[in-house]
Amino acid sequence: MNQPLIQSTPITNTVFDLGAVLLHWSPEQIAAEFVSDREQQQLLLDQVFHHRDWQRLDLGEINEAQAIQCFADNTGLPRSQIVKLIAFIKEFLVPKPETVELLQELRDRGHRIFCLSNICTEIYQHVAARYPFFREFEDVIVSAEVKLAKPDPEIFRYMLQRFGIRPEQTLFIDDMPANVQSAARLGIRTVRFTEISDCRRAIRHIIG
Repeated sequence: MNQPLIQSTPITNTVFDLGAVLLHWSPEQIAAEFVSDREQQQLLLDQVFHHRDWQRLDLGEINEAQAIQCFADNTGLPRSQIVKLIAFIKEFLVPKPETVELLQELRDRGHRIFCLSNICTEIYQHVAARYPFFREFEDVIVSAEVKLAKPDPEIFRYMLQRFGIRPEQTLFIDDMPANVQSAARLGIRTVRFTEISDCRRAIRHIIG
């Protein structure tokens, strides 16, 4: 007896990460462009970007001003230099045109477009006010505002509830392996972003 054909559930929602997906983001490059001294570059990576205080900033446990003081204490650098670093980071976060184009293509195909980002409130407000593609999002979850961050599965459960979307109808695009793995465990379709060409190939495989 022939088995009935099972139709795959169509993807109708796409959720984008920001850093390294829609916006340029590389702590190593930021450190290298901000200071020429190799030891200071490593200091910034260890005591700012990869420090627990950066995670606390993303989680909204501390605000930007408090984080600046923490980073100054951690690095031993003048607070004024950390202020300049945060300003430099904001300027570094510019759009990646090819991914913005992909976002617009998916929107034109009828997808509901959302954003889920580990980001502090102040940096988010800076980029959201500056770049027009943010108007394409139906809704945005900022980790610092909800006190949850990827890859915690709770933020993905919250995302599904807040956006009113079903996991099997949702595509999530993020550059971090732990984040896509966490989302996939909840039944969300995922693409790990590396290069735009690979991302497009993976999306074609999933949604045609």
